Amino acid sequence: MSQSTTPHQTPFEFSPTSETFVLKKLKSLKTRKAVGVDKIPNRLIKIAAPVIYRPLCKIFNHSLKSGVFPNDLKLAKVTALHKSGNRTDPANYGPISKIPEIAVHAQLYDYSNRHGILTNHQSGSRKGYSTESALALYTDHLYRAIGKRNATVSVYPDLAKAFDTVNHLILLGKL
Repeated sequence: MSQSTTPHQTPFEFSPTSETFVLKKLKSLKTRKAVGVDKIPNRLIKIAAPVIYRPLCKIFNHSLKSGVFPNDLKLAKVTALHKSGNRTDPANYGPISKIPEIAVHAQLYDYSNRHGILTNHQSGSRKGYSTESALALYTDHLYRAIGKRNATVSVYPDLAKAFDTVNHLILLGKL
C-alpha cells in the first residue's frame, strides 16, 4: 500500500519501543488482577521484570518492524470492561489494553499531535480532554451564538457504535 502525504507531513513509521518503557509498564502491572491464559500471576511478572523486559522489548520491536505479532502472544484472557449502557449487552463492553497496545497507541498519539492531525476540538483519546471538556466547549459556543442573537442548530447523532459502521479499507487508506 502506498502512503500519500502532504508536502509538510512525513509518513507514519513505528519507532522502536524503549526498554525503559517496557520495564516501567511491567512494574506498573496490578498484582490483584486475574491470571491470563499463561497462568502467570502479574505479581510474578513484576518480580521477573528486571530479567524479562529486554527480551520482551526485542519481541515487541521485531513485531513493529516486521508487522507480524507472534501467535502465542495474540492469545489473551480478555477481561471485559463495561463502557456504558445495559450490562447484559456484550456490545457495551471493551477489552483492557496490554503493553504492546499501549506502546502502539503512544506512538500513534504522538505522531498525530506532532503533525496536527487532531484538531484542538478533538476530546476523545487525548490527555487533558474528556467528554466534559467537549461539552464545555460546545456550551460555550452555544452561549456565544445565542448572545449574538445568531440562530443555533444542533444535531445529535448516536455515535456509540460508530466504529462498527466504518469502512475499514477506507480507514486504513487514510491512516
